[in-house]
This record gives sequence, C-alpha cells and structure tokens, in this order.
Amino acid sequence: MALVINLTPQKTLIPVIMASNPPIMDTPNLPDPTAHSYLLGHYDSMSPADQASARRSAAALRLAVSGSSACPIPVMNRWKELTGKYLLER
Repeated sequence: MALVINLTPQKTLIPVIMASNPPIMDTPNLPDPTAHSYLLGHYDSMSPADQASARRSAAALRLAVSGSSACPIPVMNRWKELTGKYLLER
C-alpha cells in the first residue's frame, strides 16, 4: 500500500502567507530539496505583494530542514536570500 499526499504550494503556503502578522513558527519545515525547489518556483509566480508576505512568513520559521538528499547550492542560497536563514541539512 502506498500513501500519497497531494501537497501543493497553494495548500502549504497560502495559509501562512495570508497571515497579516505571521507568528514565530515552532513547526519545522521538513521537505526534500525537490520540494524546496518547487516552493521557490511557486514563489516566483506570485504577485509582489504575496512575495513580500511569503518572505515575512518564511522568515518567521525557526527551523527549515532539507532532508533525504543533499540540497543543491543554488536552492540553499535562494532560500537564504528569501528567508534570511540557511536550510539545515539532515
């Protein structure tokens, strides 16, 4: 039996982005590098106002982890550029 979870940027990012004053997030962000690339690609398609909100929300994450494989340097650098924090590799 396989468990398939259909997560999209709209389902994972929009609720956080729409918070006018994002709280400090205690829940770590744990996707793999492919998911981070996908989220960054979605960020590029957002309006400037939504991008600003997304940056504020992502900066509120206390911990963002990239798991399962080595995170490519361009993804790591882009994440740092947008959030002010490097992804922790596990």
